[in-house]
Amino acid sequence: MKTKAFVLPIAMLAIAALAGCNSGSSTEVKIGILQLVSATPLNAVNDNFQSTILASDWAKTHTPVFTVQDPQLDEATMATMATNLVANSSLVLGIATGASQALKSAASKAGSSIPILFSAVTDPVGANLVATTTAAPGGNVSGCSDMGPVDESMQLINTHFSTIKKTVAVIYNTGESNSVQQITIAKAALGALGWSVLDKAVAAETEITSSLDTIPDDVKMLYFPTDNMCASNASAIAKFAKERQIFVCCGDSSLVSADDALFSLGVDYSNLGTQVGEMALQILSGEKTVGELPVGFATNFPLVVNERAAEAWGVTLPASLIAAANEVISNEQSTSSASV
Repeated sequence: MKTKAFVLPIAMLAIAALAGCNSGSSTEVKIGILQLVSATPLNAVNDNFQSTILASDWAKTHTPVFTVQDPQLDEATMATMATNLVANSSLVLGIATGASQALKSAASKAGSSIPILFSAVTDPVGANLVATTTAAPGGNVSGCSDMGPVDESMQLINTHFSTIKKTVAVIYNTGESNSVQQITIAKAALGALGWSVLDKAVAAETEITSSLDTIPDDVKMLYFPTDNMCASNASAIAKFAKERQIFVCCGDSSLVSADDALFSLGVDYSNLGTQVGEMALQILSGEKTVGELPVGFATNFPLVVNERAAEAWGVTLPASLIAAANEVISNEQSTSSASV
């Protein structure tokens, strides 16, 4: 359980400190977290969800006890974990679509109305988590979507990479409905711009390397969306790209910062974690019920460009792309710009 080891030491130290400060007078509240897989963006959601709750005024009179479960994409394990979390928590958070669906299913089977929050879910209506994203959803499920600007990302490629072959290879997990939806948007956008798409869909982690190896040498652009399987294997994708000197655009800016992609007009998952943490606090404090909270969406999509990784990969990023960036990561330092 890599995520459990990654998140809990910090959280539990903070909980212990809070308990000491409250001298045993606070009320213990169990909060369950089901995270689909250990991956940089999902870890960021988890970490910021917990830290937002721990830093709140509510936590001065309550002791939140977080139980983090990470099935590493295994559906049977995830179903068991979801059942246990629903039975032993006052509120649960699902991080990514599959985890959120598992929690809703477990609650339904148990006849439980436990508040369920989700984050890092691209299409919560399509995933049957909520009936609407335009108003308060009712019921016991709400949360935050990570739908990003896929269309705009494809336009970004078209604007700044006119000198390469007009083909984009796309890799994604066919088992993630959010990924399929984003690739559908990407294909339509690229087609309208006169680009062709090389589909390298995978159904398992073991297929990623072999699928990448079939990309022709003359294809120099690779895109993957906010896909949990790709994110958890981003270092393997980066290794391939470095060896083949391919430009990589992804849907998550944290992977650019980690040198696993070269640029992204993507979602800030740290902000998503904070956002869903604030929703949890409204529920925990009794200010709102979960059904009264409309689904939230990411609104800030910075263009992050990594010159440091590009240099290591032996490729040169277009000067126009660097000039347009909100943040440029270089060997010297990370610099920011006020405008795109």
